[in-house]
Amino acid sequence: MNLVIVESPNKIKAISKILGNDYTVLATAGHIRLIKPEFAYKTGIDIQHDFKISFEFDPSKNEFIKKIKTAAKTAKDIYVCSDGDREGESIADEVRSLLSDQSSKLHRAIFNEITAKAVTHAIQNPIPFDENMIKAAETRQILDRLIGFRTTPVVRYIGCESAGRVQSALLQLICKKEREIQEFIPTTYYDISINFKKSRSEYTAKLNSINGKHVDKITDKDQADKIVNDCNSGKYSVSDITNKQKEIQPKLPMTSAALQQIASNVLGFSPSKTMTCAQHLFEGAFITYHRTDAVRFSDDFIKVAKDKIEKEFGKKYYRGLVIPKEINDNAQNGHESIRPVDLENTPDKVSQLVDGPESKLYRLIYNHALASFFIPAKVNVTTVYIKNGDYVFTLSGKTIIEESFLKFYNNDTEEVNLPEFKNGEELKNVNINSEEKQTQPPSRYSEAGLVKLMKDTGIGRPSTYASAIETLKKREYIEVVKKAVHVTSKGMKLDEAISKYFMSVINTQYTADMENDLDKISLGKEQKLDKLNEFWKDFEPVVVNAMSRIKEDKPAPVVYEGATCPNCGKPLYVKESKYGKFICCSGYPKCKFTASIGENGEMVINEKKEAEDTGIVCPRCKKGHIVKRVAKASGKIFYGCNKFPRCKFTMSEAKFIETYSDKKENEK
Repeated sequence: MNLVIVESPNKIKAISKILGNDYTVLATAGHIRLIKPEFAYKTGIDIQHDFKISFEFDPSKNEFIKKIKTAAKTAKDIYVCSDGDREGESIADEVRSLLSDQSSKLHRAIFNEITAKAVTHAIQNPIPFDENMIKAAETRQILDRLIGFRTTPVVRYIGCESAGRVQSALLQLICKKEREIQEFIPTTYYDISINFKKSRSEYTAKLNSINGKHVDKITDKDQADKIVNDCNSGKYSVSDITNKQKEIQPKLPMTSAALQQIASNVLGFSPSKTMTCAQHLFEGAFITYHRTDAVRFSDDFIKVAKDKIEKEFGKKYYRGLVIPKEINDNAQNGHESIRPVDLENTPDKVSQLVDGPESKLYRLIYNHALASFFIPAKVNVTTVYIKNGDYVFTLSGKTIIEESFLKFYNNDTEEVNLPEFKNGEELKNVNINSEEKQTQPPSRYSEAGLVKLMKDTGIGRPSTYASAIETLKKREYIEVVKKAVHVTSKGMKLDEAISKYFMSVINTQYTADMENDLDKISLGKEQKLDKLNEFWKDFEPVVVNAMSRIKEDKPAPVVYEGATCPNCGKPLYVKESKYGKFICCSGYPKCKFTASIGENGEMVINEKKEAEDTGIVCPRCKKGHIVKRVAKASGKIFYGCNKFPRCKFTMSEAKFIETYSDKKENEK
């Protein structure tokens, strides 16, 4: 019996079916290793000894670990088949560490799609563990750990929870946009257009030029009034009609960033929802690996796509992939672009097998991949020029003359049909309008816009786009209102602190350079230790200086007048959290007294209730019990381990009821 180890339990069934009875397939369920909270600053990084990481196996993964170790003892060969990106290689290294006593039987195998051909080829052709990729993954862990653990104590002085390498750089860009919006000064302009009826339909033409010079905006009211008066005393006639053919190129093969952007624009999905659905489709053997920057397809898929297009649409529609030379297809990425595993799995077939959101996303991926091989679509753009004295107005129409891929994949091309116009034709019953308007501030980013921003600036990679955005939302540094990303006051406060104290080491360029260095380490072009020493030499003095400065800059506490701490007698302070103002003891952390502030400014002492023991053993540490608690600030009920802070297991009230209600009923 051979053992195959994958990341996700959801892959086990499909891979087992492919490999048959000679293979046992088990999963790690993601990472199986944690970093111990030891060494300087509890980072788990031994800075003095070449930044060695202190690992321990995750107690919450004991069930998976035990199964793997047991199966490994009797296995003939062991194939570690975690994903082929940086995270996947890191997980492979964790499995290698777990099974260090079985090293002679360990093999690395990677497949980017769950098909019989891909899986069997990977098993039959194992490869070495990618030591450079593992070093790059460890470097990222170390950087994130040191930056997070060293900057967080500083930003907590101003009431923020944490800062980070990628999310703080992204927050800077969002805050920059927010300041542009806040500082924007609108100006008045006049939108001048004419309306008329022709062939029983109404049309609007915009002012285009005056005396042959193109007009953008009319900002002077007197000029706007003059235009209206001049046109009212003149006649409108068609002075020219132009027709231009334009090509609409098919989209490039889909990357992770493109997937998240298109799914947001077309389906309204958030990046996290898109990647969750894509993960399920990948595990279900419907699509190839979905965390990729690659802009390419395999030769096998290109052949199958060519045959399908020529058979179902006609030979004239197949052009093949056209990839611009300027596209940087990062060589460290061994994946293809995102595509369906099998073109015979049409969207209609798959819709019978998966949930609604996944079905919609699959249709998008399927049609996008197929469309990328098509000849360009063609449209005819008609522009009608309507003259009145020195003023020319334009009206545009668009008709599709070659549908090509627009037959099945058209997200943004609509026809605008115009009636027949003739040169010199005089138009009757024309009304001219001058509408006063205000220039608008720059638009806020959407979540899809943030993904594009991260890709364009180089501060993220496919595996971090969605998680960085989710972290900012979870920490309440940003919020999404009607698909627009708004910065909260807490987010602005954090960005101001980052800019003031950490600007030299947390900024867009520095973060982008780090990402490039990680790529180079994964390719063996840079050395892990060199880059870490270089980073620490720059970073640690900045942190030490920041801690000193922020203590000096911190305003004097506001004393709550009229009372002292009922527990220790010391003065009371008024402080502010994300939930509002509250009273606390000046003797904190020795004295942890807190109280609310009533409507009239009076102190309201909150009675502490003992946590209610449910009698259920904690599923993480297996030692404590799950107890019912009430969050101090929000008042919401949640459940957690009574061994806190040693065990940090928590779950929401809804999840607790869903998980344990049947069990409790059975016990009755």
